[in-house]
Amino acid sequence: LAITLAFGVPAAGKTLMLQDMVHDFCLAGWTCAVKDMAGEWEEFGEDGKPNPRWRGEPPQLVRVPFGPEQMEEAVTALREHRDAVQPGEQGYALLFQYPWEGRDVAECVRRVGDVVIVDDEIDLCCTYTDWENNPYRDFFHRGRHMPDEFGTPRVIQVLGAARRPQNLHIDATSLADQVFVFRVQGHRTLSRLEADGILTKEMSGNVRLFPNLRFIKWNSSGETSEGILDAPIF
Repeated sequence: LAITLAFGVPAAGKTLMLQDMVHDFCLAGWTCAVKDMAGEWEEFGEDGKPNPRWRGEPPQLVRVPFGPEQMEEAVTALREHRDAVQPGEQGYALLFQYPWEGRDVAECVRRVGDVVIVDDEIDLCCTYTDWENNPYRDFFHRGRHMPDEFGTPRVIQVLGAARRPQNLHIDATSLADQVFVFRVQGHRTLSRLEADGILTKEMSGNVRLFPNLRFIKWNSSGETSEGILDAPIF
């Protein structure tokens, strides 16, 4: 699946779901580029204890030591980690932390390819402003056959989350392969999800009352189902 989105209020479960997916992608040998502005993706918390979000099985996490002003070095680091993974081995999750922004990480991924890009604030960078020059535009339209900076066809998969979809360019929701909706609030939020064909009126009434970790899953075939994430053990 090339494009996965998750929506929900804070603590509803969307970031945890992305982390579960990154764990599985890395296990399958993919390398992931994660925009980690809040430090939620580290192996250990500030108290030195293992991050419970990884459920005791963190992937190979690498903090990118370069900022966006050192794009060449970051591109090289991402490519080297991607190429270091041999068949049957786990991939890496590279953490792009402050001062990296979503478009900067996307530009790095665009140049490398065969990478999963992860942004749990995807609504901050996938807006209508300057969309023609946004790397995500090509990811959504050409992600399964995206040329890297040398012209070699690559695959780019997108994992994105947001509190609400209003600011997202319509390309994001209309081209998504699957969408997970946790508890969301607000008439405009629900109206956008209904307009995009992700929720029905009945679903909108229910999802407003969902407890944390419960979600509705929609896929591009139009099928929907309900589920609940396992809670991390703190």
